[in-house]
Amino acid sequence: MAFQSGTTTGRTTGVGFVPGSGMVVGGVRTNTQTELARQVAPPTPPAYPSGNVVAAVFGGLMVGAVFLAAISSKPLGMLFFLAWLGCGIVLAVVAHRGHVGRMTAYQTQWAIWNKQWICNRCGEIWLP
Repeated sequence: MAFQSGTTTGRTTGVGFVPGSGMVVGGVRTNTQTELARQVAPPTPPAYPSGNVVAAVFGGLMVGAVFLAAISSKPLGMLFFLAWLGCGIVLAVVAHRGHVGRMTAYQTQWAIWNKQWICNRCGEIWLP
């Protein structure tokens, strides 16, 4: 409750006119918190690694390797393709294991946060 009442979010939109450019519209999103709300805030969940850039690089290399294998019909192109495919799989497994570890730590932090009490008089936070 202290977190919710001490946190406000808002959105402001402004409209203006710039000579020579015409009408301009801009928006700002704000988030303000009191010091108490920051102290009692719940832990934030970890983000799953997107890997979009890594997937694009490996995807491009795999397409190139398939093209090389198709035009050369030599085992070197297929070996190159399988090597990059293996690297992509290893990278995905490592990223997933890292996320599982971060999620486990987050669940532990959440359980501790969920057991905490706060004194409404002095603001002291403790675990019973």
